[in-house]
Amino acid sequence: MVTLMIVGLASALVVLTAPPGAPSLEKEADRLATRLAAARDLALIENRTVLIDLTDEGYAQRIRSFNGWVTPANTPALSNWEAGTTVSHPSGRLPAAITFDAIGLTEPTTLTLIRDGRTAAIDINAAGLVTRGPAP
Repeated sequence: MVTLMIVGLASALVVLTAPPGAPSLEKEADRLATRLAAARDLALIENRTVLIDLTDEGYAQRIRSFNGWVTPANTPALSNWEAGTTVSHPSGRLPAAITFDAIGLTEPTTLTLIRDGRTAAIDINAAGLVTRGPAP
């Protein structure tokens, strides 16, 4: 009986501490905002243009080199959106690109991630500063 009680408590502990099955939309927006801020920082550090390609499947980071656009070292070729996530931006449908020049400047924009009727916004100003904005 004591053994069953211990096994039951251990099982309950595992269930309660397990991460949720699907990441929240807010975490996905935070992940994209972090990648955008890192792209701006990379542009400043490398003194080269950095591009974030946004597609229906996900997003990828590229850096301008003598051989064209290449994926930086230790960067995934494509970061996929979680199932059901779509992205909207002022210029219309995807694919789209956000470019940070060698001094970190970019065209100001707001990206809106949408999933299951919920939204999360990411604002990028002309200086390239990335912030999580309020949901539209």
